[in-house]
Amino acid sequence: NDPHDFWVRGGGKTFKSRLHGESGTAHLTAKLKKGVRYQFWCGVSDHAEEGMRGACGKHSDGAKHKQPQRFRLL
Repeated sequence: NDPHDFWVRGGGKTFKSRLHGESGTAHLTAKLKKGVRYQFWCGVSDHAEEGMRGACGKHSDGAKHKQPQRFRLL
């Protein structure tokens, strides 16, 4: 099986996790700006084209959230 990584881009910044294997885990911390749309994807081979991608935006309603936003690419 292929390794994976995790990329996030938005607000003029790009963040990248380290490469990890099928059963491995990598953590990526990124401070997101309110009201900015972010795209995320796996940068390995054609994984993004195969569906390992998406988009999100940080809440702009001023609400306080107890847990950070977490993503898992399967």
